[in-house]
Amino acid sequence: MGKSKLQMYKVIAGEFTSTIGSAMFMFGLGIYILNQTGSTIQFAIAVAIPSVASCVLSPIAGVVTDRFEHKKIVTHCQMIAIAALVLFALTHSLFGKNLIIPTVLLLCITNTVSIFVGNALDSSIVTIIHEDLIPKCRGYINVGNSSSRMIAPLIGASVVALVPLWGFVLIMATTELITLAINFSIDFHDNSSVEHADLKEHNESVGPLQLFTEGLAYVWQLKRLFVICITLFLFNFMTTANIVGRPILLLQGYHATNFQYGVVNSLTLVGSIVGGLVFGRKPFKGKLLSIAFKIVTAVATLFLFQSLIFFFVKSSWLAVCFICLHSLFTGSLVVCASISYRTWMAVNIPVENQGRANSFLSIAASLPNAFGIILFGFIFGIKGVSKLTIGGFYWLIAPVVIVSLMLLAYKLLWNKEKNPIN
Repeated sequence: MGKSKLQMYKVIAGEFTSTIGSAMFMFGLGIYILNQTGSTIQFAIAVAIPSVASCVLSPIAGVVTDRFEHKKIVTHCQMIAIAALVLFALTHSLFGKNLIIPTVLLLCITNTVSIFVGNALDSSIVTIIHEDLIPKCRGYINVGNSSSRMIAPLIGASVVALVPLWGFVLIMATTELITLAINFSIDFHDNSSVEHADLKEHNESVGPLQLFTEGLAYVWQLKRLFVICITLFLFNFMTTANIVGRPILLLQGYHATNFQYGVVNSLTLVGSIVGGLVFGRKPFKGKLLSIAFKIVTAVATLFLFQSLIFFFVKSSWLAVCFICLHSLFTGSLVVCASISYRTWMAVNIPVENQGRANSFLSIAASLPNAFGIILFGFIFGIKGVSKLTIGGFYWLIAPVVIVSLMLLAYKLLWNKEKNPIN
């Protein structure tokens, strides 16, 4: 168990270094693009690439993860990212103000690497550390990720003010190099078994397309995994309204200040940190899927109460206080649900199927953002109707509909699975 704990600390350190580097890079690169080109279109393209890449590349990453050795995927991909960053730093000045082409290529490479490395590490977690440590590891990884998202913009803004673009990119390359060194030191087979050796041999012998279709069939066969995908899709679709609706409701509906809006967003991350600490220090025991489903229902109920704020609270400061509390609690609960789902997957799904299972889960989680932002942008942009009224009715109706659909999926599929896993 002592070595397994050391392995866990290495995984947490690698995730933290990678996340803070990526978050700082995306924030700083956007500033550089705006400052040097003055083009909001180029800035928007740079911001949109991660979401598009996640939807397009996740299925490919899942197949590659289940077909090849995970440590080789991680190390080779990170070496490609480092090489791309160094090449960009050396050649970007040749493009003058036309930075969009090399920037898009660089972001495509770094985000592709991030997707493949993340899938490989997620799929290997049960072979890297003991399964009893997985909830704790997931909890502390989330603490690191949320903390990184809070401090990365501050660090990024400071670095942008001090160093030129090539220096900024080389700093990102350095964080990738540190992450590579940490991941290279991890024993990816410390807790592995030969229980599913036949699956590994099968994955290596069939073609990528067959491996992908078999993954789809596996998700459908394992009904509880299919219900998880449905739950994440519906839940993320409901909460995507926060991305568009919250700034509109606070800044235009309540005429809150930018500082108040910043506090609300920060408390969501604080809630995520609290949730990660709770899970890290005292992981939930029992049936993880049932616990996760109850947490998701609780979050939906909190969003239902949020509609009452928009309907009845007229004071800007009072509304901000209520929404701050709401952000703190929902941020914490969402993390607990996410860790419960991912821990169940790590423990109950064979490593040889983890890559494709994680990729389908990633698609279910990120796909709602792709069209949800556009849809909610239209809904909250309806003229002639109070923004607060729109928000009130949406949060009154959406949680009820979403929970009803989740319960329907639960009822139709959950108990039809042969040899169900809790």
